[in-house]
Amino acid sequence: MSNGQGLPANPLDNQIQLQTYNGVISPDVYRRNMEALRAAQETLAQFERQTLGGYNRFITAEQELRNRVEAGRQAE
Repeated sequence: MSNGQGLPANPLDNQIQLQTYNGVISPDVYRRNMEALRAAQETLAQFERQTLGGYNRFITAEQELRNRVEAGRQAE
């Protein structure tokens, strides 16, 4: 399920299975957890890129609006 941003609602849903009985993790669980960790890291990196891009677009739009307001004041 997507939250409208192209990302899963919970990026960790059904990805990481922690089975640390007596501090021991089987090779299969280790492999699955590491794969899930890599996937979660990529999801976070994608979220970071999207967040930074959106913020940069906001800053640009805000500056353009300030410039238009100032141009309107000077035209009066």
